[in-house]
Amino acid sequence: MKSAGIALLAASALVGGVVLWQALRPTPLPPPSAAHVQLETDRLHAEAGRSPPSLPSREAMNQAAVRTTKEAMARGDDETRAGYAAGIFYGAYLANTRARPAWCRRHGVDLAPFVKAYEATHGEELTRALAIFARAGLTPEQFTRVDAQLAELVEQDMRDLVRDTHLPPRQACALYNEKASEFARAITLPPEVHQALFSAH
Repeated sequence: MKSAGIALLAASALVGGVVLWQALRPTPLPPPSAAHVQLETDRLHAEAGRSPPSLPSREAMNQAAVRTTKEAMARGDDETRAGYAAGIFYGAYLANTRARPAWCRRHGVDLAPFVKAYEATHGEELTRALAIFARAGLTPEQFTRVDAQLAELVEQDMRDLVRDTHLPPRQACALYNEKASEFARAITLPPEVHQALFSAH
């Protein structure tokens, strides 16, 4: 079950992040619009569709997003890459502290134990990401416009989890609380993203 939470590692996380900074452009863009985020989501779905048909959609999306992440981390200067990395992390943060709990709440499960574990595990990355956003003149409140897209990706992710585990939604959600620390530690940034997040000054 280690992979249950990792699906959003780069997939939905990348959606909220890649659109914030363009490669080779050190000046940050305005906060992403819903339409822009939807375009990035569609692009990831399209790329995932080119994966071998035997791959589950969650894994295909993850692989497509990881490829895009690696490409982003290979371009631009340290500050540009740090911006990408901050966006990627913050997309994962919102998905796992806001979108996923909202989905499970609709199925009668409070994910507070998982959220607490996730926030405790990733506090250092959050502090770093918010500092990078502040340098760019962005605030966390400006990211609420991507809520609908993150909710859609979490919906697909959880449906895939329900299908793969043969568990009803309530029990699938309960896994996140039962394995809160394990899942929180498992949802990590790729090494190159982590390095970019902490390399810029």
